[in-house]
Amino acid sequence: MSEPDGPAGRDEPARGADDHAELLSELDAHDLAFGAEVAATDDREAFAFDPDGDPDGTFPQSVASGGPTPEGVILWTRLAPDVFDTETPLAVEVATDEEFEDRVYEGVIADDERIRAHDYTVKVDLDGRLSPDSTYYYYRFVYGGVASRTGRCRTLPRPDDTLESLRLAVLTCQDYLNGYYPAYHQSAYPGRVSGGEGVAQGERIGVEFMTPAMTSINVAEALHLTRGLRKEVTEPLLSWLIPAVNPHIDFFDSHNWGYSVIEFTREECTWVAYAVDKTDNSPDADREVVVAYRVPEGVVNLHDVTHRYRT
Repeated sequence: MSEPDGPAGRDEPARGADDHAELLSELDAHDLAFGAEVAATDDREAFAFDPDGDPDGTFPQSVASGGPTPEGVILWTRLAPDVFDTETPLAVEVATDEEFEDRVYEGVIADDERIRAHDYTVKVDLDGRLSPDSTYYYYRFVYGGVASRTGRCRTLPRPDDTLESLRLAVLTCQDYLNGYYPAYHQSAYPGRVSGGEGVAQGERIGVEFMTPAMTSINVAEALHLTRGLRKEVTEPLLSWLIPAVNPHIDFFDSHNWGYSVIEFTREECTWVAYAVDKTDNSPDADREVVVAYRVPEGVVNLHDVTHRYRT
């Protein structure tokens, strides 16, 4: 995969106080749980593209995958609003090779109303269409003669399979305003487990080292739920890393309920998320454990990559 040229010309978020409410007002509640419907087609024109085309102009947040199962993953992308055309189908291809000579899945998405209602984002659920414990699958989207960056993903082993090893990267709470994501780059090749919070919430502390894409921005604006996350994945390095780091496995993040109640230890590799009574933020507030992950000591080896931020 080629590295990004930079953020110029890509769709940036237009932040405003009502962005989140405006987006949700366009969504039907039942739509939130389902991916787009993909139709088979004999029209090869939908898959044709210019190899010299600019993927960032059409797919400003690149592509991603997540939620792997033994027989599938969920693919994701977002179209730039200014290139969206109700008469143009969005094509998707999945293959076992980077050249896409051995395609195992393809189709088109033509539901323009649904794409527009979801802020021009698309999810394609491939569960039941791929093979378990794959080496890698490669995928891309094609729209209006432009191909997205190529993403890479793989499926999970079957529940009763015996594995010699399993390598995952646990990533959470990255500080968008500072740094260049070197630890993400180091973990681009194993699978990724997301701790649920891609962007850490907090104040600016100490000396700031701003990335080229972020010369000046208000923290609250950068962390805005809908538009801020869109800008995060437009960051040049992340737009290259996210397709390579796939697939993502996301779970609850207790930061949204209280910073003082996380239990995560090297010995027990535990993450417990609490639901906090938001009407009472005192230490005695009622809390209910909503999800917990625990791996017995000795079963996993954790590698501290913190020093890679500074080398």
